[in-house]
Amino acid sequence: MSTAYSERRTSHSWMESAVCRHVTDPGIFHDSVTEESALAVCAICPVIASCFAYIHDLVEFSGIAAGTVWRDGNHPRVPCASCPGTRCGTTG
Repeated sequence: MSTAYSERRTSHSWMESAVCRHVTDPGIFHDSVTEESALAVCAICPVIASCFAYIHDLVEFSGIAAGTVWRDGNHPRVPCASCPGTRCGTTG
């Protein structure tokens, strides 16, 4: 595991830079009706990779985070460093 990935998983300082911290209605991240709006917020967020690592480690999470729709504890595969832009399931 790379040092940068390890630091993202143990430190929460990245949350200070999250665009979602400034959303007036955080409920958009937990409502399928506002899914498109929530995904648009994630799309411009500079800490999307740290957010993905954080949410992926949670046992139970449903909602929108890291530009991903998480439902019923079904977590997508971790993005692969060898395959930019994909989530092939390997760690690199």
